[in-house]
Amino acid sequence: RIYGREYFYSDRIESRPVEVMAQMLGKLPQISFDLGPPTLAPADLDAWLDAVDDDWTADTYNVFDRNCNHFAKLMMNHVAERPLDPDLIDPVLKVTEDMLSELPDWRRDLGL
Repeated sequence: RIYGREYFYSDRIESRPVEVMAQMLGKLPQISFDLGPPTLAPADLDAWLDAVDDDWTADTYNVFDRNCNHFAKLMMNHVAERPLDPDLIDPVLKVTEDMLSELPDWRRDLGL
């Protein structure tokens, strides 16, 4: 959540006002971490998002290796004053990446 918006990646980079996301998620469990103030001004954040936008599309999405959690880590490391320690974020990524070894070959090859 930066400058009153929550950013996420599904089939493209998106954002919604924090209030809208809170309403959409309702009572679903949520965890927030205080990463400090953003290191980029709003215009610089927009420029960064524009620069990475073509790298985060429906065609580049992969549920195991390039999903919303990977985008969150990238964004956090680029714009947060105090990014999460890798010991906290990397296990989240490892879950999806390790799931790949448990799938049948035909499903793993789909990568969706």
